[in-house]
Amino acid sequence: MRPNLLASNFALVVGLLATACSSNSDDPTEALIVRSSDFAAGATTPLVANGYQFAFLANEATSGSSSPASASRDLNGDGDTLDDVAVLVDARTRLETSTGIAAQAVAMLAGELFLSVDETRDDFDWTGDGDKGDEVLLRFGGLSRDADLVAELLDADQPLVVAQGRLWFVAEDGPNGIAQDGLHFVTELVPNTPVAVQPHPSLVAIDEPELVGTQAGCVFVLLDETSVGSDLNDDGDASDANVLALVDARETTPVLRNTQKALASDSSPIAARATASGLVEVAFLVDETAQGGVNLNTQAAVGSGSAWTEPQCASSADTDTLDEVLHYIRWSQWIAGDEPSARNTGLPGDDAVVLFNGFVAVDCDEADHGGCDLNDDDDSTDTIARWTPIVAANAAIDPHSAVDDMHPIDEVPGGTNGLCVYDNRLFIAYSEDDDSTASGGTDLDGNRFDDDILVAWLNTTTNQFDFTHTGGGVHVGTTWMRPSPTGDRLCVAITERVVGRSLNDAQEGAASDELDSIPTFAFFSGSTLGFPGPGVAVKANDAGISSARVNGFYKVDEAADTFDWNGDGDKLDLVVRQSQLSIGSSRGMGTASGVSNAEAADYGGSPNGPSVAMFLTDEAMAGGDLNGDGDATDLVVRWFRFD
Repeated sequence: MRPNLLASNFALVVGLLATACSSNSDDPTEALIVRSSDFAAGATTPLVANGYQFAFLANEATSGSSSPASASRDLNGDGDTLDDVAVLVDARTRLETSTGIAAQAVAMLAGELFLSVDETRDDFDWTGDGDKGDEVLLRFGGLSRDADLVAELLDADQPLVVAQGRLWFVAEDGPNGIAQDGLHFVTELVPNTPVAVQPHPSLVAIDEPELVGTQAGCVFVLLDETSVGSDLNDDGDASDANVLALVDARETTPVLRNTQKALASDSSPIAARATASGLVEVAFLVDETAQGGVNLNTQAAVGSGSAWTEPQCASSADTDTLDEVLHYIRWSQWIAGDEPSARNTGLPGDDAVVLFNGFVAVDCDEADHGGCDLNDDDDSTDTIARWTPIVAANAAIDPHSAVDDMHPIDEVPGGTNGLCVYDNRLFIAYSEDDDSTASGGTDLDGNRFDDDILVAWLNTTTNQFDFTHTGGGVHVGTTWMRPSPTGDRLCVAITERVVGRSLNDAQEGAASDELDSIPTFAFFSGSTLGFPGPGVAVKANDAGISSARVNGFYKVDEAADTFDWNGDGDKLDLVVRQSQLSIGSSRGMGTASGVSNAEAADYGGSPNGPSVAMFLTDEAMAGGDLNGDGDATDLVVRWFRFD
């Protein structure tokens, strides 16, 4: 018998969901009923969705046929089984369609499926030019090997980006009236007709741009000066590979605008913030070396008469040109020409840039800040959460710099690097261990351990972080943290050790420990942050927690939870579970996989909120043949509807 997940002690601390177990729903609808794909997938398959449709890449090598049994399957008819072939699924009809086309990437725009294809790998001349050496964008027509050529791509490995009802891609000159290389888009109404994004008149030339992503309706593009043959960031050379350009995807006639700032790489963090009225701010890290070898993190570089230098850093000013330094743009003022240049905050950063409620924040390495001991702990090896108000061009940059406000952060798993925004507030994963002196770390929560990672949020009224929650002065430790992709909850794997008791003792019984992490779905009630969640142990550093439509999902670690949740006779598996956040009921959704950072429920970036969710199951872990191909060795995409 499965244990009841009630835990009243936890309710007093963080607001535990009053959970009860159930294996299946009696609801006659399709809500939360798990289905399995007929195809096997690779560990890195993309999962994209729009409405009730979703797509992924099936792996030929493991998508064997069960009649007769076969270890592999040539899905695109090219004579080998080495490809990843796009599959489209309609969750309403349960119809699963192989496109028969080997693809590098997939994207959904309304009801249309688009494929990024390398002709060499697909072994087909999609352009009809007599060779199989092109990389192309195809629109799937509904039948196997049925597709329209939309464009030749500059590089099929570049992402396809969906923003504001348009699909964005980088095309080469060629079919469909594409006259030159550059950023293009198609729309829902005219999906076969690419539209070129025109450069701003100040951008003298573009060639071979790199599309790197989107956020808040802003599309991020990198320009390579060596391809253009021109100095795009005004630093006196033409050798920089990552000059940032931006597009407001909401514009009727989108324009590619040059920031004239060079980033360190195509993985350098970029953030954008929008409100209902449109794009508000963009922030990014400028590479000192690429930006002409200038020192950007000094008071002189920040300008505007700022009293910018921290008192504790007066004797350790930065003197090198090796850092990445936080800049921001106020969008409407920038495109109007009132503030023609990005504003330098002078704060060096590393992996995280976030915008919130009129502020910008970054993970600041003390070593990159001239070796300054920002938090006065007798070393300069910490990464400190830094934030500053976003101000007009003629106003002083004045980041909060009091020693008591300088908190080291940990790159806690979850993808935030220890710095994120939820409910328009800044959250950090505070590291006790890094707030240490020769005598040891800081035991902020008073539990006798000085190496906990604690959740805290910034109160911009007091300019201080709040480390206690639930209205009762409770500290919350974490091993995994990020906002849900839908933005409705802050998903946190909280630690029993900080709470000070076992939270899953219903399973562990008398042998219960305080070593586990528990999934919670935090939200604010007024200014009080509560952490409701079920009393079950997740995989501490790979919890996969998310929420959508009053449902929470997470990956239970049977070994940590000391219970066989999938009933296969061992306690070695990861299992996807769901909790209904409004009433507290819970159920098992199926065995998960050991794929690192795989989601417990992946919504596929559906632009209007999820109608369907997917997750990967390892058949060997589940102990069965889920896709009916005669073996139990595959990774299988499983899916369910929300209604």
